[in-house]
Amino acid sequence: MWRKFLIVSSFIIACLFGVSKFYYFGFNLTPSMEKGFYYQAINQNILQYNDIITFELDKETAKKVHANQYISDNAKLLKLVAGLAGDKVEIIENQICVTPQGKNIACVWGKIKEKDKYGNNTVTLLNNCIIPKDKCLALTSHEGSFDSRYFGLVDISTITIMKKF
Repeated sequence: MWRKFLIVSSFIIACLFGVSKFYYFGFNLTPSMEKGFYYQAINQNILQYNDIITFELDKETAKKVHANQYISDNAKLLKLVAGLAGDKVEIIENQICVTPQGKNIACVWGKIKEKDKYGNNTVTLLNNCIIPKDKCLALTSHEGSFDSRYFGLVDISTITIMKKF
């Protein structure tokens, strides 16, 4: 009985708010992040490593990375903060390595794939850099995730920090 109620409720919420639309709360069904309900965090001032964030790609970036092949127009993406201002981002043999500011050890987040699951060549806008103060790196550990590996750094002004129910 409760299981049916939960399934029906989840379906209704997903239909009303869109599978990948996150405003103040939403439901994630994609494999790149844990499935379930997410809601907007109260504290939006301090961005930290591993914060769950949601944001939209700007139209120019979306067009450059052929985002329409991976997400619907105006879809909000749900990712983790993997790099903050001052961190060093290096791409070594297609692996993304992030060295936090003031540290000597890099975290390896995963590979940039040369082809997508359909066999198409991928485009990446991510380059070796020091992350500027108004940007962050948004990734997930899921190998097939459409994240900063492809669309590059994310403008912090477009981010909403989320929490999982």
